[in-house]
Amino acid sequence: MGHFAAVGLRTLAFVGAAVFMTTSPLAAKFSQVDGHFAYSIISATLVAELVKFSFSVLALVLLAVGQRDEYDGSVYRALRALCPFSSKGFLKYGVPSLVYMLNNNLVFVVLTFISATTFQILSCMKTIMTGVVMHLTGMKQLTRVQMAAVSLLACSIFIVSAGGEHPPAAHSGGGVDSAQGSA
Repeated sequence: MGHFAAVGLRTLAFVGAAVFMTTSPLAAKFSQVDGHFAYSIISATLVAELVKFSFSVLALVLLAVGQRDEYDGSVYRALRALCPFSSKGFLKYGVPSLVYMLNNNLVFVVLTFISATTFQILSCMKTIMTGVVMHLTGMKQLTRVQMAAVSLLACSIFIVSAGGEHPPAAHSGGGVDSAQGSA
């Protein structure tokens, strides 16, 4: 696979992941009717995960197709080289995936109490805490740009939390931001 094709595939994977991660809470929030979901939360999460899984498999197959020349033209051998199976590897990725599944289902519960905007900003707390812990424990020294990014995320969380947001049911916009609901 050529350099530009590999960069294009990585860019496509990054953009796809960003779109899936940012639109999922928004879609969930805007699908509420009177603050409640009119569908099975677990089924909706399953469908979203199947779409992400399909996107990932497609990206993996495209990567294997690009590397098949290194494996005597065999896409199967390229896939096996990219994804060697082992029970240790299964546990290494299986346990976090269960936690991820639980987290994705809890997103729906959280979205019944806060707006999608607040949820997106508060989800940045993971990034802030990871950066702070890694910096304080000496696992990684953050660059000035990284420190600025973490600081901006912290400031945005402070600004949103200082705004005193009301529960979504109190908005006249049917769960939309308070700025739109009061317009």
